[in-house]
Amino acid sequence: MTEENPNLILEIVESLLRDLLKEKLVFLLMGRTGVGKSSTINSLFNKTIAETNRYRPTTKEVIFYDHGINGVNFTLVDTPGLCDDLPSKGNDRRYIAEIKDKVKRIDSLWFVSCLDDNRLSRDEMEAIKLITEAFGAEVWKRSVIVLTHADKVTKSEYAECLRERSNVIREAIADPECGGSAKKIVDDIYAIAVNNEGNKKRPDGKNWRAELYTQVFLKTSDKGSVLLTLMTHGEIAQRLGLSKKQKQLIRKRFLEALCAYPAAGISVAAVITGGANIPVAVVVAFGGIIGTLCAFLISEIRD
Repeated sequence: MTEENPNLILEIVESLLRDLLKEKLVFLLMGRTGVGKSSTINSLFNKTIAETNRYRPTTKEVIFYDHGINGVNFTLVDTPGLCDDLPSKGNDRRYIAEIKDKVKRIDSLWFVSCLDDNRLSRDEMEAIKLITEAFGAEVWKRSVIVLTHADKVTKSEYAECLRERSNVIREAIADPECGGSAKKIVDDIYAIAVNNEGNKKRPDGKNWRAELYTQVFLKTSDKGSVLLTLMTHGEIAQRLGLSKKQKQLIRKRFLEALCAYPAAGISVAAVITGGANIPVAVVVAFGGIIGTLCAFLISEIRD
């Protein structure tokens, strides 16, 4: 394989990449019923991923939403708050068993709670413990804390509410009674406040969807980052209104994720960054997954 045969190189790399992307992207949303898990993810992707009901909580059982966007298959695991029921009913551990039976790994974990709550409930503490026991402390490396109902607090109290509420949740994740995740893991968990309706601004006036997407991308597993790139390229990424800094962070994380794979990832990274000595125009014109990734990087990630 030499420069004289760029299409042959691209065909091989495309094949490697297709093998790499066979698995589904898995999101797990945990939090009490009614905190806005479904509406938040629907607003982020501008698509009905999970059902919502403004008059009563929708999710009563663990629901697995299987979807496809831009040719990428993904599963959203929407929980019933895990601990909304009384412990004596034993539903919590049954829910965990259902999740583990359906998905073998979690690419992105969202711990969703209300920004305007003044304490962490016993239910939420129990949910943290169960998730840690079921998937190990490492799962929190792929997590973000999502604090909904940001529009319910005033501008003057917003910063304090975000800081205090997120610290309370981090402390619970690190608490030995809840599984005792390592402090380094816990300190790296990013917390973001959101509005459940995408068009509403936060009290600080910032674009929460772009921030949430960026942090989810940065924390998602290596394979998940590649899948998320393909899933959200084009209209979704453009609509988010990512800042230059956010684009740079995403591009860096994406290339790190590719290089995590000994064969396919490094080969793909070499092609799309020019290391394989194939002109970018040739890669884009080739099309397929490799062409899409290259076009995404040069047109949407790099300003």
